[in-house]
Amino acid sequence: MWAEEFGIGEMNLSPDGFWSLTPREFGIKHAAFARAEDRWQALVIDLALRTADYKDADRDRLTRVLYALRQYPQKSWLK
Repeated sequence: MWAEEFGIGEMNLSPDGFWSLTPREFGIKHAAFARAEDRWQALVIDLALRTADYKDADRDRLTRVLYALRQYPQKSWLK
């Protein structure tokens, strides 16, 4: 089961903590984990943009990726 491997491994949940979650709660924790990973990746891109010299097209592409990673997910009731 991928959720058990991912929850206990990548998300550092204890086995008891993982098995006490409902599927909805796990989904919420998984989304928060993915959001945190996106923020870390955005930070790395931001640091790369600040420390390296890029062609304009490459800088623009990385900037678009950076802003996409920083955006918060749209709430379902706002769609």
